[in-house]
Amino acid sequence: MTVNRFVSRTAIATALVALLSVGGCSWLKRGSGYEQSPENRPLEVPPDLDSPAVDTSMAIPDTNLASQRAGQFVQLFDNVDTAWDRLGTELDAMDGVQVKERSKLLSVYTVQFQGQEFLLRIRAEGQGSRITAVGQDGQQLNTGFARQLLDALRARLTG
Repeated sequence: MTVNRFVSRTAIATALVALLSVGGCSWLKRGSGYEQSPENRPLEVPPDLDSPAVDTSMAIPDTNLASQRAGQFVQLFDNVDTAWDRLGTELDAMDGVQVKERSKLLSVYTVQFQGQEFLLRIRAEGQGSRITAVGQDGQQLNTGFARQLLDALRARLTG
């Protein structure tokens, strides 16, 4: 009988230790204080940041700018040297255009057209080249006689 009592006490003690080891830690453990810290709270988005702002300065421009950009440059699918040669041939053949200076090294022509003198500069652009008109001050010309000449050259070189 003492053995049965000893076994029953041992079984009860073992069951009690097992029960305490499974759930007892949470009974003994108190809160650490971090449960209510600001880092654990859900993110609150201010009302003015829940939708994107409508700002026209970041609008994507219209892709149909052919009429606006027509006089700004002439785009060719030639390398700079070939474009320079072709441009010189066309300038020599055009009435009203006088070539004052040529510089293949700089890829420019100094021309006089309708009483105005300006540069026609050729620059590499991707797989091709781009011809622009540049004034005496170094600024790109997009209006007036420069635009007229660029439009005429575009028709001759790309048409």
